[in-house]
Amino acid sequence: MVLMNAGTFIGLRPCDAARQSDKDAFDPFRVGLDHMSFNVESRAILEAAMAQLEERGIPHGGITELAPFGIALLPFKDPDGIQLEICAPL
Repeated sequence: MVLMNAGTFIGLRPCDAARQSDKDAFDPFRVGLDHMSFNVESRAILEAAMAQLEERGIPHGGITELAPFGIALLPFKDPDGIQLEICAPL
């Protein structure tokens, strides 16, 4: 899957199960990266991203509005289990 916006290009590659070991697996409870958020310009773009995730069979949460922060977000996980979020202003 590729996300492109505002000059950002991120390529996510499925993991190679033949090469992966328990030592290099992501652990969300270990110190380090917790999640990454990417901003888009509008809720319409957020909804289009959700449609793309669904078309590709990628599990995701629903769009959640966080009024105190002024954003709506769409969470999903990359192939390593790292949470990614696409955020749009309310």
